[in-house]
Amino acid sequence: AASEAAGAASGRAGGRRVISCIAPTTPERHLFHESALYRCFAAQTHPHTELVVVDTGPTPSAFFSSAEFEDRRVKYIHQVGHMTIGEKRNVAIAAASGDFICHFDDDDLYAPSYLATMLAALDDAGADFVKLSAWFVHDLQTGATGHFDAEAGMPHPSLAPLTEQFLYTYGFSFLYRRKLFPAFSFAATSWGEDQDILKRVRGGGRRVALHRDRTGICLHNQHGENCSRSFAQTTVTLDTLRASPLGPLLPALPLIGRALAGGRRVEGESGVYGDKEVRSDNAGGLFCWDSQLAARRGDGDGTLTAFTEWLWSGNGFSKARYDKLGLARPAPPQQFLERNGSSAAAAGGGTAAAAEALRAGAGQGLESLRSVEGMREPHAPGAITNPASYRPGGIGNPVAATGGPGLAFGQSSRKFTL
Repeated sequence: AASEAAGAASGRAGGRRVISCIAPTTPERHLFHESALYRCFAAQTHPHTELVVVDTGPTPSAFFSSAEFEDRRVKYIHQVGHMTIGEKRNVAIAAASGDFICHFDDDDLYAPSYLATMLAALDDAGADFVKLSAWFVHDLQTGATGHFDAEAGMPHPSLAPLTEQFLYTYGFSFLYRRKLFPAFSFAATSWGEDQDILKRVRGGGRRVALHRDRTGICLHNQHGENCSRSFAQTTVTLDTLRASPLGPLLPALPLIGRALAGGRRVEGESGVYGDKEVRSDNAGGLFCWDSQLAARRGDGDGTLTAFTEWLWSGNGFSKARYDKLGLARPAPPQQFLERNGSSAAAAGGGTAAAAEALRAGAGQGLESLRSVEGMREPHAPGAITNPASYRPGGIGNPVAATGGPGLAFGQSSRKFTL
């Protein structure tokens, strides 16, 4: 709350401290360019802003390319050919004129005080980079909403290794000084580029600050086309969101959901591994620990098992997720399948030994997933997020070591075709 109050003051007293909001996008998201992306940008209270949208696909955005659309703060760049998310971010930064870069993901919601608050947090810490350490998340497939807070601690000892992953990834909340570039550029991938750049920025001695959002300045949305799913310690009611600074923006949620999650099954579509199947009773892309714990009458180990089964079940992900990214789908270790797969579940019984076997299997399955999906070490050898693991044709297929093409922009126009 203190940073938010300071944020308003920082925005007023900062002179012309321009924040460039960058937004990679694709045609299926054109439907909510006006109601979500532009509306969130236009409502920001920080006085000096610009929005740089980098769009790839056969047709440009009807909203941003319209002759009737006039906002000199907006630069809209369209290219028919494919670019990875990392490349799009590099292109947007190259086109940006601000002193600060803020990630403004088109499928998430940002309250009017968001930019001012994050800039104040950066200033307060004397940092080069700031991101959220706590945030609200909503599942557009199930309607569930939760709050994740890394500073509150993880609810089970086996989840403690995930704290670092949650803290230093999830690029939807990045704000940083533009002067970091081009020394620090995004890898030309569509998965793990956020975790990779944060690791390099921190390893390069740059200070990274964290802001703990407990009032609702940002809402991260799960819809099945995300590159990752979400975990929350606590469940949040929709009434709480309506009463937050995000309240006026919530009418955009059904449109985002219809565009990205419409008609998709929320239960597992990819949890079959040979003759074993990993099932989960937690639908969608958000796992709220408190509600799952209550359903298991306070059994923490049982909830850990449920969490790991959910991760491997495929619930909340588009069935084509790995194919679209050009990645081989990872398989859980055989020991996890024997203890947690449906064909072994009938033999589990109710003994303490069986419960311990399930807990151990969950721990092993969770650690295996962290390794193969690059959670422990982004782009490490053996991880499917390593650029060498990409298959030709996937949207994550890397094209260049440091991102997009060199660009020259005219001064009189704010709309560009590459």
